[in-house]
Amino acid sequence: SRAEKLRVTLPHDMAGDQGTCAAPSQLSHIAASQLGEARRFWADKQIRTAMLVPWAEAVTAAFTGPIYPFFMQNLGLDAGGMGKLRTVQHALNAASAPIAGCLLDARGPFLGIALPASLCAIGCAIRSMAQSTSWLVAANVFSGLSGAKTEMATAHLSRHTDPSRRTLAVSAARVQLQALALLGTLLFTPTNWVLTALLPESTWGMLRFRLLISLCVFGCGFGVIVLCCSAGTLVFHSSEA
Repeated sequence: SRAEKLRVTLPHDMAGDQGTCAAPSQLSHIAASQLGEARRFWADKQIRTAMLVPWAEAVTAAFTGPIYPFFMQNLGLDAGGMGKLRTVQHALNAASAPIAGCLLDARGPFLGIALPASLCAIGCAIRSMAQSTSWLVAANVFSGLSGAKTEMATAHLSRHTDPSRRTLAVSAARVQLQALALLGTLLFTPTNWVLTALLPESTWGMLRFRLLISLCVFGCGFGVIVLCCSAGTLVFHSSEA
């Protein structure tokens, strides 16, 4: 009968309404959890000091991505040459990551994070001053050897997080890095516009490109300086200990 159909369908409709209402609540809980982790990262010196390296790099690297292919083209590289440079960098990333992990375990976060970040700063400096393809090869070698710095900072973060919250902490770190990369990308357009107006290529050559690429030096270099100042206070222990 019609009454029975109503009795059967009513709970389903109500469940649907509850599911609709639950979605905003779940999103609010996720956002609150992410904000809570961000506050915890910043309040904990052990975590904040280690994460400053990938945080700074996420912002400054966003200024390099849009202009680096044009910079390489101006130095005479074609698509094949760019691919070879990427191959060198990725191969060294894979080879250096286990070494960085061993350093982190054996010598602690200062050496495990600061050394790759220092190599990154050197690579960016060479890249910003590059005059030929050989300079870019050297820059990519240093950049390749520095590729595990973000993973080492995340490993340090995990060791200073309760096991039940490690998945949340790693996801929060990823969200923060993506947000900072987005911030850098948004800042790139007005910065590039100003530099284009002040430093036209017809007069200043590739100086605009070099200045934007050099921002990566300050990003990684800033992290290294902070790590050096805090080297005596950083410890690498498991929260399970």
